[in-house]
Amino acid sequence: MQLGSFSNAVYTFCDWVARLAYINLLWILFTLSGLVFFGFFPATIAMLATLRQFIRKNHPPVFQTFCHYYKKEFINSNKLG
Repeated sequence: MQLGSFSNAVYTFCDWVARLAYINLLWILFTLSGLVFFGFFPATIAMLATLRQFIRKNHPPVFQTFCHYYKKEFINSNKLG
């Protein structure tokens, strides 16, 4: 499907809004699953790492990427926090 420049801009904007909403929902769920106190920092690190992948134009599966960073950085981010 070929889009015009305006339609392409609207599609890109809506795509980013949908991604941010999904990542925000994951952040809330993982923060709550970590009993808020222990889940806040790992969820924040995972959210920022997932967003960094999108900014670099990599489009990995969101849930798997978020879970990977959450598990990987759980101890270190809680130490930092």
